[in-house]
Amino acid sequence: MAWASVLIRNSGDIRYAAQGQMFSFTRDQEREADMTGFQYLARSQYPSSAAADVWDHMMGEADATVIGRKGKSQHKYVAGFFATHPTDLMRATYLRAASIEVHDVKPPVVDTHQAAMAKWLPIFLNDQIKLNDFGGSEYLLAYLAEGGGWTTPLLCARGDLYRERGNPRDLVSAAQFYQEAIGKGDAPPEAYRGLGLALLRSQQVAEGQAALATYLRLKPAATDAALIATLIS
Repeated sequence: MAWASVLIRNSGDIRYAAQGQMFSFTRDQEREADMTGFQYLARSQYPSSAAADVWDHMMGEADATVIGRKGKSQHKYVAGFFATHPTDLMRATYLRAASIEVHDVKPPVVDTHQAAMAKWLPIFLNDQIKLNDFGGSEYLLAYLAEGGGWTTPLLCARGDLYRERGNPRDLVSAAQFYQEAIGKGDAPPEAYRGLGLALLRSQQVAEGQAALATYLRLKPAATDAALIATLIS
């Protein structure tokens, strides 16, 4: 009976220890996969430092999200007992060390990547704005602008981001971003729609209605044409 009570009392500890070993094994596998991918990257035309850059930007976006929601950012180096993956900070650290060790000096392939993504970028940006994550979205937009400046899609997305949050100062900023996008000469009709809505909410009725009228003229078959028409009339 005494031995039985010992076994029963410690069965939970044995179970947790076994589970911990299992999760530790998956973390080791993930690290091994990271390093295998790094080796392929180091032999490619792309800089191997990009492997660590990905995790740095993941952490930067997460920080911006938490701060934007009035929280406190925190990144752990050691994974939790039941974590199935290494932490982002851990991955960034060992991948950065590996890139330094191989002394990779290949330049980033920015232009090719931007050209390949041009068709999809507005779709991805639109999905990002819908996440209701002002801090993280602003971080991503600013990072994308570092590579090629504030392009028309980025300006339109930033206008949408500020207009969706909708504070009085945000609406002023949103109108400015839309106007900058329109000034580039290649803005989509939706830029006029966003501008018009931002101006209307800022009590600039005549200017807002004019922008919405331009939107309908450029896109008469828009799915929201009837609704926008009511705002003009």
